[in-house]
Amino acid sequence: ARFKEEIGRQKQAMGQKAQPRFIGEIWLKNQTITPDQFKKVLHLSQKKPSPNGGQAPAPATRPAETAEPAAPTSVEPETVRDTPDYAFQTGLAGGVDLEVNKAGMAALLKKTDQFDDTIEAQDIVDQLLEHDISYGLVSEKNIQGFIRSRGFKEKPFKVASGTPPKQGKDARIEYYFDTDHLKAGGLDDEGNIDFKDRGEVPWVEQDTLLAEKFPMSESRNGTTVFGRVVEVDPAVDHPLKFRSGVRASEDELRLYSDISGHPRLSWSGNIQVTDTFTVKENVDYQTGHIEYTGDIDIKGRLKAGFKVRGEAVRVNTVDGGEIHAQGDVTIVNGANDARIYARGNVFAKFIQNAEVSCLGHLTVEKEIVDCTIETSGSVIIPNGEVISSQITCNTGLTTRHLGTEKSVPNTVVLGKDAFTAKELRSIRKEIKTGEKQLGQVREKAEALSKTLGELNHATSRLAHEMDRAREEGRMLSEQLETLDADSPKITALKPQVQRNNALFSRLDKDLNAYFDRIESYEDQIVDLTVKQEHLEERLEDLFYEEANFMEWTETNPGNPSATITGRVSPGTAIKSPGDSREISEHLTNVIIKEIVPQDKDKPEIQIHDNIRSR
Repeated sequence: ARFKEEIGRQKQAMGQKAQPRFIGEIWLKNQTITPDQFKKVLHLSQKKPSPNGGQAPAPATRPAETAEPAAPTSVEPETVRDTPDYAFQTGLAGGVDLEVNKAGMAALLKKTDQFDDTIEAQDIVDQLLEHDISYGLVSEKNIQGFIRSRGFKEKPFKVASGTPPKQGKDARIEYYFDTDHLKAGGLDDEGNIDFKDRGEVPWVEQDTLLAEKFPMSESRNGTTVFGRVVEVDPAVDHPLKFRSGVRASEDELRLYSDISGHPRLSWSGNIQVTDTFTVKENVDYQTGHIEYTGDIDIKGRLKAGFKVRGEAVRVNTVDGGEIHAQGDVTIVNGANDARIYARGNVFAKFIQNAEVSCLGHLTVEKEIVDCTIETSGSVIIPNGEVISSQITCNTGLTTRHLGTEKSVPNTVVLGKDAFTAKELRSIRKEIKTGEKQLGQVREKAEALSKTLGELNHATSRLAHEMDRAREEGRMLSEQLETLDADSPKITALKPQVQRNNALFSRLDKDLNAYFDRIESYEDQIVDLTVKQEHLEERLEDLFYEEANFMEWTETNPGNPSATITGRVSPGTAIKSPGDSREISEHLTNVIIKEIVPQDKDKPEIQIHDNIRSR
């Protein structure tokens, strides 16, 4: 309405050959719009710019940098993520100096000796807007006070204030138990495995404080007096995740052990406390496969064809079985024909004809024979030997003997993290599958919800028809009650009653069928909701695992080095990320490692005498 009134006045002024005024200026003066809104009107109307371009002065640039481009013509405030220098100073008409500080958070006015005390507040506002200063402007009443006050002859007057940005703090989680799964340990002074001394295995009593979360503080973007948004990085939240054996405080900022047992932090970021499941006999047809969410201690043998899955696994002997552990694996009397996977360390007296994959170190007391080994850590056999095996280790190999004269030569790949690479491929494949399944579940739930809405609408329509049939039946019954038994109208009404009863019966049957379908669809939606929650929870765990394994690879670079204190047999193949070499002669007490010679730019495998062990 105001716009139409003003247009009418403008037409009248033009008819009288008077110069029309810009509507935005009129509305700004009578406070119909704010200075910020006036700036947007200027942009939208594409009003001819003032001599200085109507833009904020370009921020000062550091050497070798280009000047920042002029602010775009848009109603949205410009966003900046760097820290430009907005400082500038210029004179305004009326004997006023304008100064903006470096951060662009304050615009100051100062009277000069040529100050004109007849200047209007609106004139100053107009000049500020011409310099693109529109955010945080004080009122015209305050500007008028600046004009009239003698106190501002010497000191500056803040005519506009920005909103400073605030950088938040990431959430932090403090753990009150040992979270290191990969301590090597397990060796005595002579280099033998001490299966009794496993170091300080974490153990907590019930109600022990396990972890505490210190919440994040939110970041807040700032805004300069030019209306430019100054972005800061958002603070990162870290959820406090837990599973069995753990409970959260009421404020969900602390976790306590719900039972006495071993506390662990999984690669997905979950904290759990587990106890130990003891199997006093062999794992065979009597026990079947063993799967337990905690630690497993098998006093007998793990027989061929049987599997054990748990956290840390300890077994007396493995005869052809398979172990899948989230933590360490300890095999007291060795393994034959075994498959072992561990996201921790593996300890054994000997390993023969086996496949071993582990994130930590593989420590063996006597020998590795006819095996395939992949570890993100080291392979350590201080008093034993490696025979006819393929070993891929990330942080080095230490053994007494590497090969024999009569055996198939060993192949040793140094400085390669094959285990983590496989884990990441597996995790990413599962993420892709999970995201696809989640999308399918969501689509199905949406389709069911749409159908359910249609059914509810149809049910309402049927219920309305039943109400009408019920009401019609009531009216027919009342008419029959008022008629004599021999009245001819009774004969005419009876067919109507029969038709109404049949209609009511059919509607009731249809309505019950709709209710059955609705109940079925609601049950399906509930099931899909539960499935969706499980998929989302699993995907969250996978994303954390992926991030943690990637961080692991960054913080545990490969060490392409092997230390052999005894003999190295000819034919042994040594490979590293940048080179490969076959040993052609008998070697004794050497260090084999990849280095980059000073006169070359390509790494090569070199052999050096192991002086330190002599």
